[in-house]
Amino acid sequence: MPERLIQDPSALSRPRLIRSSKGLGWQDIEILSYLEPAQTERWTETVSPDITIVLLTQGVANLTQCDCATCKGFQLKQHDLILKPAITALPDIRWKTQSHGSVETLRLHLSHRIFSQAIEELVDRDPSKVRFKAIIGFQDRLLLQVGLALARELETPSPISSLYAQTAAHMLVVHLLRTYVTNPASLPERRDGLSQRQMKQIRNYVWEHLTHPLSLEELAQQVGFSPYHFARLFREATGESPHQFVIRQRVEYAENLLRTSKLALAEVAIASGFADQSHLTQVFKRHTGLTPKAFRRII
Repeated sequence: MPERLIQDPSALSRPRLIRSSKGLGWQDIEILSYLEPAQTERWTETVSPDITIVLLTQGVANLTQCDCATCKGFQLKQHDLILKPAITALPDIRWKTQSHGSVETLRLHLSHRIFSQAIEELVDRDPSKVRFKAIIGFQDRLLLQVGLALARELETPSPISSLYAQTAAHMLVVHLLRTYVTNPASLPERRDGLSQRQMKQIRNYVWEHLTHPLSLEELAQQVGFSPYHFARLFREATGESPHQFVIRQRVEYAENLLRTSKLALAEVAIASGFADQSHLTQVFKRHTGLTPKAFRRII
């Protein structure tokens, strides 16, 4: 994955990393949250094979982008975005915050690998021939929603976070291919859905692997779909994402253990695929309205 935007040593101050997805085992996507400096004289981006999305999550900032001939000014407000394509560097940027409070940004780095796979499979093009737009100061509801959801997941990561991040990465890739390519191509839609037999296969597989970190590719392989088509067809069949489905299965398995066993709550948590008893309690209450202890008491 690429390093974050690197500032020139002449910068008046440097950004401070608040949290990062490094070490969480997330595939093809890296999330970094930063507290930005009040001002920089020069802000230069690293050239990388990956695509970078920058989301301003808090505050207001003025950006001045200069190339050899001209300078352009932008004001970024909360929820504005910057899109940097792969293998490119935006012209040098001067940055100055305009809000009294802190300015925070979220950076999403999407790997070259996931785009190459999607382009070859969905668009049937040479990935090197697909060009993405470079844009500063725009808004996009889907990019915003996914970015903020990943930021929340980053604050309280769990064993299921990697599946959530992977599903989000595939959603972002498809959206970027549909919306921000300079030479767009239509993405074919699969008309076949998931049958009841296939849904049963997926459910059985999840129950047999509740304590293991499940990936989107792994689930898609059980029914012979690509991750891109699987994620969409799964939501159409169930009304929920694969990530939400796996969590619900873990809650149902925990309910079953609470009814039929005398295992301690910490043991129920581990057997159901949760990080610990606290994680079980948090998720269980959100889904059932009861803590595991209260649930066991009334059954």
